[in-house]
Amino acid sequence: ILSCKKSDETPQPQSNNNGNGGSASNMSNFYAVNGVQSQTFTVNAGQYQFVSGSKGTQLVIPPNSFVTQNNVPVTGNVQIELKEVFTKKDMILSGMIPVSSGNLLVSGGEIFIKATQNGQTLKLSASAAVSAAVPAGLNPSQQMMEFYADQITALDSGGWVGNNDSIAVQQDTISGTNAYYYYFQ
Repeated sequence: ILSCKKSDETPQPQSNNNGNGGSASNMSNFYAVNGVQSQTFTVNAGQYQFVSGSKGTQLVIPPNSFVTQNNVPVTGNVQIELKEVFTKKDMILSGMIPVSSGNLLVSGGEIFIKATQNGQTLKLSASAAVSAAVPAGLNPSQQMMEFYADQITALDSGGWVGNNDSIAVQQDTISGTNAYYYYFQ
């Protein structure tokens, strides 16, 4: 026979050992440690560039695609940060839950891309046409729609925004794997 008795003791708040006391900071630390790790690539801003992530994401970056926050064209080397978030586990552990306007989305995967030069975050020029091919498995959904978030912090608040564009599904017949990709610009 087992029984339980309510404790008369009031539990005391536990302090964290990092000294900052903020739960948002604790979550950021959690995501940094447990989430998908960034891959970094160096590309030449003035040339056509092809970036291939470790999980199969392919980026095609045309010349002169990047500008500073003040719209000044960028030359020289640019660092590309890429995160490939394809499983539900990775989405949860990375804090990249696919939510838009309070609705949970069915996701075919997520990618995070950030371009920097000398520590300064860059943006795409108005005429840039960077394209991405994201692995879609052997049975991809033909009904996927494109959603995006401008900043990683928007992801925490359910800031995924749809643009009503369908994502094209293409089959890779060149490599011999017959794998499918979600393709978008």
